[in-house]
Amino acid sequence: YTFTFDSDALTYSISRSALPPLQDSMAVAGTFNGWNTDANMQLNGDNEWVLVTNLNQSEAIDFKFAANSGWANSWGHRNAGHTTNAPVTGVADTLSDNNIRLPGPFSGSYRFVFNDRTLVYRVERANAVIEPFELLPPVMHGTQLILQWPGQAGATYTVERSTDLKLPNGGFSPYVSNLPADAVMNVITVNVQQVDLEFYRIRGE
Repeated sequence: YTFTFDSDALTYSISRSALPPLQDSMAVAGTFNGWNTDANMQLNGDNEWVLVTNLNQSEAIDFKFAANSGWANSWGHRNAGHTTNAPVTGVADTLSDNNIRLPGPFSGSYRFVFNDRTLVYRVERANAVIEPFELLPPVMHGTQLILQWPGQAGATYTVERSTDLKLPNGGFSPYVSNLPADAVMNVITVNVQQVDLEFYRIRGE
């Protein structure tokens, strides 16, 4: 940690440097690359390793995270049970005999992220192209507002809310983040605040 104090302005700040990685290198090794443990992930700060790769296949994939170009330090997940290929998240098991399995099909670019300190991993679509969509007319039930819009498989959405469009960025702040898409129709119920006006917008990622 770095503590900084300005004696003239009587202000101070505290900042934390990124934690060093626990491993020298990291790889996603699986059926899609012949279980190759050569380093293919990049350190993205605070123990987070990232791989972006193209996957185009109909069948499921199995994989593990492996450190330092070998299996001596590796992680699977005995209770993954993922029913979709992205976005997914979980906490890996050290030296697990079980692979992490994601069902197919795969089409496009995917991002694998692994934290070597917390063992949290996630897989998400990278640079997914989100088709334009329109919000259906909202429905009011008492103090609850129901928002509906067509979903796109593989996408994630963020619902944002504002009460003053004159503020920077329209005053919008996240209400719900990382909402996985429903392939047919996304539906979310929001609690209406006791204000004169509320504005909502939805971003696809």
